[in-house]
Amino acid sequence: MAAPKPAGFSLWKRKRYLVVAGAGALFVGLAAGGCALYVLFKFRRAEILPASVHDKTSRYIYISSRDSSDLSRKDIQDRIPVRVEKYFPELFRPANLLRASAMSDPQFRRQIIDEMTRHQWLDWEAYQIAQKAFADPKLMVAIARSQIFNPKLLFKPAKLRRVYLEPSVRDEMTRILTACPVVSVYGKLTRKKEKVLSLAADRKGFSLMDYVTLIGPPSDMQVVRALIDGLSEFSEDPASCVVMRDAGVIRVINRLMKEERLWLTMDDFRLVVRILANVSANALSPGMVEEISKAGLLPWLSEWSASKDLDLCLRASKALANLDPEVESAVYTSGVYLLHPLRRLKAEPVFDVVFVHGLRGGVLKTWRQNVRSIKELQPLDSAVGGEESYLQTLCWPKDWLSLDFPSSRIIAVDYETSFFQSPYSPGEGESVMLLRSIDMLNRLKQAGLGTRPIIWIAHSMGGILVKQMLLLSAGERNSPILQKTLGCVFYSTPHIGSPFADQMARLVKLSPEVLDLRMNNPYLVHLQAQFADLVADRNFSVLSFGETRPDYIRTRFVPTDSSNPRMGKFIELGDTSHFYSCKPVNPRSAMYYELIQFMREVLVNYQNFSVQVQSSTD
Repeated sequence: MAAPKPAGFSLWKRKRYLVVAGAGALFVGLAAGGCALYVLFKFRRAEILPASVHDKTSRYIYISSRDSSDLSRKDIQDRIPVRVEKYFPELFRPANLLRASAMSDPQFRRQIIDEMTRHQWLDWEAYQIAQKAFADPKLMVAIARSQIFNPKLLFKPAKLRRVYLEPSVRDEMTRILTACPVVSVYGKLTRKKEKVLSLAADRKGFSLMDYVTLIGPPSDMQVVRALIDGLSEFSEDPASCVVMRDAGVIRVINRLMKEERLWLTMDDFRLVVRILANVSANALSPGMVEEISKAGLLPWLSEWSASKDLDLCLRASKALANLDPEVESAVYTSGVYLLHPLRRLKAEPVFDVVFVHGLRGGVLKTWRQNVRSIKELQPLDSAVGGEESYLQTLCWPKDWLSLDFPSSRIIAVDYETSFFQSPYSPGEGESVMLLRSIDMLNRLKQAGLGTRPIIWIAHSMGGILVKQMLLLSAGERNSPILQKTLGCVFYSTPHIGSPFADQMARLVKLSPEVLDLRMNNPYLVHLQAQFADLVADRNFSVLSFGETRPDYIRTRFVPTDSSNPRMGKFIELGDTSHFYSCKPVNPRSAMYYELIQFMREVLVNYQNFSVQVQSSTD
């Protein structure tokens, strides 16, 4: 007979005990697994900065911000306990980016951000970095200007509020253009504004001209393009840039890139970048940097800065440089282009090279290579020993000089000139060259010229402007530009005038600046004499090139008597005309080789002089 069951014991109570025991075991297992994963994460993903140093004698990683070989210098007082065998220098935590933003040393911060952008992040890691960068617009700009841009490190722009979407892009751009003031210096903008606004006005039905031409009223696409063109013209005026910024031009460009991007052409992109570059130079503010960063325009600017289109590339690089003032306090205004470095570098440039073109020239056309001789070129032997195809370029200072002098900052000045009219109205006894030099010198000062050694390179009338700017600097007390100038290079500069200006003056009415280029003009003769005294006093190095072949007018623009300043070294370019006297055929041509040798000698002499001065003061 079976024994009786204990009182109060049932099958339900037995199952309940089993459930409680199982739940307890599951809880203990989850806790143990969580602790194990936490410890493993801490060991494998320790917060280690890329510039950290391990001395192999302790269980700590020391972080040094200046000299990694000197462990006694700890600008960042921090020691991270981590097991030596679990130290992987290639692993970084995304939190390092936020940590780098608090660094007081700009050079160390620049190195950290550069290494962060080069690292191959996982998607969740890139998302964390994007979160941290979204809170700091300066970090977003630094990421966009990095050598290797990763679009995953920047958030996509958020949707605009409904209140900003009610007016159309066309109406918003019309409102901004209407608010732009018209100043007397930019008189041509009056006609431009009236024409664009009349085109953008609502038209009902066909006009008489529409019946004649059978084209009908303009489409919305044509009106928007005309408005973009008008805003780009007004962006050259600093006062209009402030009005455009306050009127919300950044928000309108954001909508334009979102809503109308599919039908925008390369010309439209150039105009948009022109607006951003000029507004960032003339109306920069912390609020505008944040607005551009969070509007999602930085990825576009970074992509355009790597474009093969030279105009788009240089303007986008200028806009990014203006938005990144922590690298250097330089503002690239209208007419000043940054050719190198287009991206952020780990170290600051050592010296500056300034290019100034001549009459009827431009950054996009003067500093090209000699395309007439490309068909005669043969493959060049590379430095490694193999063969490479000819390096073609649209701007040899940007593509060739930056490789020979990577530690330089290359700037090019752009200005409009004409044979028949000038934007300046000189007074009696006043020279247009002087007015233009004053304006150009102020723009170069805004670009930070004078903080490091300078080498000037000019073509044709640009040499006259360079000499005038140096003499203006000599009139200033303790001018940094004059003190930092090491040498000048002149390509076919009419030091005492050009016979072409005399021939043109007999036929047509010329602009005042072309009249200043006539042979033996008192202004040029006096300027040359003053510059010769300045060179003798400051001991500048001078290199000059002269043309030897006439151009299409069967005469040489600048004869040898005028292109030879009778100071420094003078080289006659064989079988070279005026327009091609500043266009080397290839990086191994005699013209380019002489320039490279001159710059190296100037820099070596300056370095030796600096060492002697330092030793004498010590």
